[in-house]
Amino acid sequence: MVKAPEKRRNLLVIEVESLETTMFTREQGGAWEHDVIPDLYRMLFDEDAIFFASDGGTRGTQDAYGSTWTTASLIANTAGIPFKVPVGMNNSYHSKNFLRGAYSLGDVLRDFGYRNVLLSGCRTTFGGVAEYFTCHGNYEIVDPLNLRFRAGAETYFSRPIPKSQKNEWGFSDEFTFDVAKDFLTLRVTFPTSRGICSSAPLTRTSPVTPMRRIPKEATREA
Repeated sequence: MVKAPEKRRNLLVIEVESLETTMFTREQGGAWEHDVIPDLYRMLFDEDAIFFASDGGTRGTQDAYGSTWTTASLIANTAGIPFKVPVGMNNSYHSKNFLRGAYSLGDVLRDFGYRNVLLSGCRTTFGGVAEYFTCHGNYEIVDPLNLRFRAGAETYFSRPIPKSQKNEWGFSDEFTFDVAKDFLTLRVTFPTSRGICSSAPLTRTSPVTPMRRIPKEATREA
């Protein structure tokens, strides 16, 4: 049984697809000639760092069956189960009752009154990602097809996507992080189905384009 502390804190989870320990240098146990993720390597030695490896070094873990593609890895990381269902072309799977019976991190947070938000730099229509996070945690989905955040019962915030940050999947990692920092600085409090949940403001370390306030009526037309 999962129990929540009396004073609950915000939880921020960052998923980066295709980022692996192969990108460490050869001296660090990877395969690259030069150092491309030095900060992540240094984080391995932080006192409270937790890192899983199959070799006792930095070579990472052995992938389990049903956890090696986009949607499957997200399910494995948040629900702890392999995704072993028949899928279509490009590992496509869609269902309004996505993995009914599974209990994920999003389900736990929802049951404790958290507001769950999924921010993705690529379209979450791919692989049933949006359906999974909607069914398991009732996440607000924010992606290139819906780049706006709810900031109260009648208010939304939105940001334009610079042309330089667009790509075939949606928008860049850099822009995704900038949008996330903008959202985390918003002070929002509103009722949920399980009570009141607030997002605490964080200190912004770099300037970003302010998010644009849009009326609720405009969101119905978007």
